[in-house]
Amino acid sequence: MSDRDGPWRPAPQAPPPSRRLGLVFWLALAGMAVIAVWALAERFPGAVGDGAVDAVRFGLLAALAVALLARLRMGAGQTLRTVSLWLAIVLVVVVGYSYRSELGDVGLRVRGELQPGRAMTTAPREMVVARDGDGHFTVQGRVNGQVVLFLVDTGASGILLSPDDARRAGLDMAGMRFDRLAETANGVGRSANVTVAQLEIGDLHLQDIDMSVNQAPLSVSLLGMSFLNRLESFQVKGDRLYLKWRG
Repeated sequence: MSDRDGPWRPAPQAPPPSRRLGLVFWLALAGMAVIAVWALAERFPGAVGDGAVDAVRFGLLAALAVALLARLRMGAGQTLRTVSLWLAIVLVVVVGYSYRSELGDVGLRVRGELQPGRAMTTAPREMVVARDGDGHFTVQGRVNGQVVLFLVDTGASGILLSPDDARRAGLDMAGMRFDRLAETANGVGRSANVTVAQLEIGDLHLQDIDMSVNQAPLSVSLLGMSFLNRLESFQVKGDRLYLKWRG
């Protein structure tokens, strides 16, 4: 019996490290391409065409084919496990892409819970606000650089600041004339007209904006129709409020 057939025969050698590293490189490259195109399609809808998405899909399948061919040199059991693993990965990617809108809703809801009132940019000159736990649309803005939480209220004719928010924004409450009647959720109250230097809602920056300051305390400031009418459009879809404005 020759030494080759005896107990001292050399152990099977693993694939060279360079081959394994090359395989990992191409798989990682294909995965990053899929993630990049997906992210661009989500952030700039319509900017990434179906052709680019199809090309990335083809590249991913090609990378998987290379991986399978490289694994065929191993045993049947190992190859079967590898094929099953990559089929599961492809299935997860396809299902995730097919339900990207629903997953986006979940992501927006989670971000809304973690960052209440945060307006999320979805496209150039477009942002979306998630409905809060009370069923309202509240959005965080800035008045003269100071953070103010607004309730988006289509029943309010203008922008109404609470006294506390007005003070933090540096407005002179003592010099105001509360000679206007304003209707709020607490009934009819008095308010004063003011002009603020800056109003920021997400990526939308406005200057020299007319608004009112309520005389009585308010739990939250109101963002009414005088703001919404400045926009190109505003639309509620499910639990999202989409705001679009002109350049």
